[in-house]
Amino acid sequence: MELQNRIQREAERSVAWVKDNKMVCSGDKTKLLVIGTQELRHNLLNIPEIEIKVKVGNNIVKESKSEKLLGLIVSNDLTWKNYLYGETWRPKAADNFKGLIPKLSQRIGLLKQLRKKMSLDKFKMISDRILSSLIIYCIQVYGNVFGVQNNDETSRRYTSFSRADCNKLQVLQNKVLKLQTGLPRDFPTKDLLSKTKELSINQLIAFHTLIQMHKIIVNKKPSSISRKCVVRNPHDGITFPHRITSTITPVNKRLNLTRAGFIYRGTALFNQLPLPLRTCTKTNKFKEDAKHWVLLNVDIKAN
Repeated sequence: MELQNRIQREAERSVAWVKDNKMVCSGDKTKLLVIGTQELRHNLLNIPEIEIKVKVGNNIVKESKSEKLLGLIVSNDLTWKNYLYGETWRPKAADNFKGLIPKLSQRIGLLKQLRKKMSLDKFKMISDRILSSLIIYCIQVYGNVFGVQNNDETSRRYTSFSRADCNKLQVLQNKVLKLQTGLPRDFPTKDLLSKTKELSINQLIAFHTLIQMHKIIVNKKPSSISRKCVVRNPHDGITFPHRITSTITPVNKRLNLTRAGFIYRGTALFNQLPLPLRTCTKTNKFKEDAKHWVLLNVDIKAN
């Protein structure tokens, strides 16, 4: 098969480079993902169930459906289902990832018991560390923003992060905030967030996407993403330069599934910011003003 042969050639080149630089390539730690939609995999592999294998050193590496990378679970079908709900395809093992949502639910059960024995200040500090930090970790990577102009929300066959996913995380966030405040279970989400001065899940995704986009534009790192986020500034020959001052060149994504990705989403959000915010280079000032903009312009719920 041509695809497997090409992967094998690349693997051999990688192993050779590692050896040339006096390092050792560990075959038993090497993972293989063939990433694409179901249609693309079918077209490339002809038979969807075919298994790709490559030889790395003395080890045979088999294709897997998902693997952990820096704490995230990257799946071969371009979705975050394995990260959000767990790797159900993999046999039960000690290192089997349970999924973000089941993990959060488990921790909330623990927090309910701790709340009975702790002061409010200490409880809030602990709940923020063991739960809120887990929610926002790489949220700009796996999340998607709903209810924002120019951000793709068309109905599609496959979604990487759906409205239902966002709302499930919102329910979990609400439970923690109600534990922190002692408010009743039926207390409205809008009032709960207003009282606690917190951003909703949908707003958190927008906020952290903007913060990351700002860092990329100011620092021009990583270069692989910075090159794709070209900021247009007025120059000679533009009839109405003030209309496009400091906006990012729109990123064209033909595949609907990838329009929920960071670069497309970050571009759509950044271009909607007011001019003083788009041209701001001070991180703390940008964070403060971006949070205010998100509160005013991004919906609380992913309706």
